[in-house]
Amino acid sequence: MADILFKCPKCAMALAVDTAAIGQAFACSDCGHSIEVPLPDVMFRCASCKTDLFTPQELTGETLHCPNCQNAVVVPLGEAEYLRKRIKEQEQEELKAPVLQPSLPPVTNTPPIIPAKKTPKLVIKKPSAKPTPTNTLADGILRFACSLCSQRLEAKRDMVDEMIECPKCKSAIRVRTPA
Repeated sequence: MADILFKCPKCAMALAVDTAAIGQAFACSDCGHSIEVPLPDVMFRCASCKTDLFTPQELTGETLHCPNCQNAVVVPLGEAEYLRKRIKEQEQEELKAPVLQPSLPPVTNTPPIIPAKKTPKLVIKKPSAKPTPTNTLADGILRFACSLCSQRLEAKRDMVDEMIECPKCKSAIRVRTPA
């Protein structure tokens, strides 16, 4: 048979009785208080002797002693208690999560503005990224994509080794001839 573990509501003495006594009243062996054996909510096994043990939900997480082998056992969380604990943990994690707010880009040592031939002045805000060449036509126009955002770009062949700014991601790109 299995045992139900519970505590006296008056003196908190840990008690154990056979599950056949559920619902019956008896006197606490320590203080004499009349106790009704509670219905168990949690079932688990002693890790040492494999005795089936039962407890009310309010004892989850507490350390008791197995009535069969006297080894310490921690009452595991019942399914309902486990779900309540997980929900509470998730709520606490959500409260800890940083609130995302729009912010200005970080202040960095920005290189000077580099004028490009036949293009507006550009402010370099990100480190240099190499373009991915995709095509060069006989008309002297280099066609390539920004290596950061894949924006299609064009530059005249005489702009090779000059810095231009990607209009989409604003990264600085050095114009290179196709490999």
